[in-house]
Amino acid sequence: EVYPRGAFCLVTPSSVDGLEARIRKIKETPPPPAEGEEPAEGEGEPMDEDAVTLPEEPPELTDEQKEEIAERLDKISRAMTGCDEDGLFTDVIVSLDDAPELAYGDLKSAIARVHPKLVVP
Repeated sequence: EVYPRGAFCLVTPSSVDGLEARIRKIKETPPPPAEGEEPAEGEGEPMDEDAVTLPEEPPELTDEQKEEIAERLDKISRAMTGCDEDGLFTDVIVSLDDAPELAYGDLKSAIARVHPKLVVP
């Protein structure tokens, strides 16, 4: 047996470009107001969720956010090049941008293969 008893999994995005787009979308989306938070002065009553409009242009990312994105992309790019190495991982799971729940299911299956009592269906 090549591996000790365990599942050595790498969950990787389908592409670096897709990951970059997803990270940028997250960074450009303003956080929701905290639960129970009063509206800011001059905002009045909260509007209906359907009536909320987002700005046409996303806010410009700060230099710090751009640097953080670049670091994350560099890190995942290095991990993705290593996933081709034979015998490094027992499972390489590709996470599709529009269906991360499929990757989660694959990860649970990989772990359940080795430790069936650890993962509950």
